[in-house]
Amino acid sequence: YMAKCVPVTGETVTTSFEGLPYGEYAVLVHHDANADGRINMSPLGYPVEGYGAFNHLRKVRRGPKFSHSKFVLDKEAITIKIKMLYW
Repeated sequence: YMAKCVPVTGETVTTSFEGLPYGEYAVLVHHDANADGRINMSPLGYPVEGYGAFNHLRKVRRGPKFSHSKFVLDKEAITIKIKMLYW
């Protein structure tokens, strides 16, 4: 639905998305360490850059399913926290 690039200037990054209609969403974040616009993978298929998703705290070879990382936007503003995972 929306995408955004945000510069990393410390250990915590904050951003917001304006104008989202109420509904169910999932957020995937990715630390594009080499600025190539992709999630780079090892020869074995593991991500070699940091990634994270809402409610997803374990390392996996593929991104989490929408149903496992969704949240409900049911008011004007909510705050979610996402922990970055690194292999």
